[in-house]
Amino acid sequence: MSPKIPNEPIAVVIDTADRFYENVKRLWRIVMAGNKVQENLLLFAYNDTDCKLVRTLYDHNGDAAEALTRIPLSAPGSEGAERMLECVNFALKMVQPDSSILLFTGRKLGNGTFLESTVTGMMSKRCEFNGIWCADKPGRVEEINDYEAIAHRTNGHFLQFTKFDLDQLVTGLGTEPYPKNRPQGSTESNDLDLDINGAILPPEITTGSTATSPWTSVLRAATIINEKGAGDESADLLYDPRINRTKTRVYSARMATAEDKAEPREALELEDMRVASLTAIEQATRLETTTVEITAETSLVGRPGSVSRLIFRVTNNYPLTIRHYFQAKSTSLNVVYLQPRNSWIESGQSLSVVADVLVPSSSTDSTTGTVSLVVQGIDTVEKSTYLYVRQTGSTISDTNKPTITHSFNNNCAGKLESGTCANSLWSVDVTIQDSDSGLQRITSSPKGIRATTSFVSGTKSTTRFQYAATCCQTSVVVTAYDLLGNSNSRTIDVTAWDNLSESQIAAIVLGAFLLLLIIVAIVLVIICCIRRRKKSQDLPYTQRYGSRPPARAERTSF
Repeated sequence: MSPKIPNEPIAVVIDTADRFYENVKRLWRIVMAGNKVQENLLLFAYNDTDCKLVRTLYDHNGDAAEALTRIPLSAPGSEGAERMLECVNFALKMVQPDSSILLFTGRKLGNGTFLESTVTGMMSKRCEFNGIWCADKPGRVEEINDYEAIAHRTNGHFLQFTKFDLDQLVTGLGTEPYPKNRPQGSTESNDLDLDINGAILPPEITTGSTATSPWTSVLRAATIINEKGAGDESADLLYDPRINRTKTRVYSARMATAEDKAEPREALELEDMRVASLTAIEQATRLETTTVEITAETSLVGRPGSVSRLIFRVTNNYPLTIRHYFQAKSTSLNVVYLQPRNSWIESGQSLSVVADVLVPSSSTDSTTGTVSLVVQGIDTVEKSTYLYVRQTGSTISDTNKPTITHSFNNNCAGKLESGTCANSLWSVDVTIQDSDSGLQRITSSPKGIRATTSFVSGTKSTTRFQYAATCCQTSVVVTAYDLLGNSNSRTIDVTAWDNLSESQIAAIVLGAFLLLLIIVAIVLVIICCIRRRKKSQDLPYTQRYGSRPPARAERTSF
């Protein structure tokens, strides 16, 4: 409930329609219990015709949690409001810049024409909009689209609140509660606390025999805690129902009360277990679960008073389809648009995320802004980029390619056989720099190069990367691009002659020297043999073989 840039008071708009007002009050008690919220609040009540400021909460004593119980369902208001959007706009007029509006409702926003002016007013006030859908049934797309649009454009969030029966949920997950008297036991009320904050992870858990139909629940991460004394066998969850699938139910949920209870717990992080099961070689060579890079068509040069569009490419390297959430931020520039705010990305696929950034008119040529995209999937990944501001007519010139140097950490000498190469690892450190226009992006083929120092796209400083692979794959091509499209590629081969240790070089030199000596010796022996044979042929017969034997008389036989 706290705004990202807090400026009190915060406006809280409550929809008092009786069909979901009990849910609103229930969630309100959860939020307000234990004096957790410390901001000053302006409490607005809305019915079908009016919107009225009914209370100002400056001190959050025990009465704050019960404040809604004293709001009449039909409160005559000083401001006419035929639609919920008009009440939101009324609350917007009452708050200061850099504040926040929190809405509890279960009805369609309505009035699309008035929507744009309300969003414009929020953006001009830098007011963040957050909302919670409180109806018993999940909102349809046409009912919640407008709320999500406002939240996305103001860097807020829109969640859905519903109620699950815990017995059915436990049965669906195939989880059996432990008896109360067992050391690891829970209570007989089957209290199951789901803390499912990450993205989808294996393993799949099939349902038990009591399930009405066979389906599978894919958990993100789950924790069972021992919470004694609970008498209600239901759980309040904040979740997104649009990810539910027929026969395969995928939960993206968070227990609302989990944030309000300070009880210790040990979460079972399935991704940590999966990573821990990998061998050292598999961990060294595996791709990052999510990679983010600036696309080639993105210009990192902006003009004062104009909007620059930055396009990030987000790739899911995880073996499952993962829902990713995106948030853009900047310290000196204004992010005015981000699309999409969240999306499912299949394994091995990429998605383009567009962020529009407004460059202030007062910016000069010396201004350099930083824009970051935060991606929440299996892990949280943040990619930052510089945006260089240049006046109209001023350009950046650069005809030089980025420089690439590398040094091996080890090699694959004697490990290239097919039976041993998969169990041997090599890695190389790569240093890249473009001191003219700046380094925009780095690629490798095969994929797998990663930055070992902070890499901000557009940097002119030296950046270090590392690539690792098994000895079955002995080479990689690294390509660096600068802001103006100049590129430089280098093929790095672990079997190259320069990737040898001192002892290996000494052994090779010694072997070559011995081989040379052997060759010289063989040549000398051959020369000596030839000379001796030639000298022997030049001597007369008597010197070579001694005196001739006397001639014998010929005999004739008759």
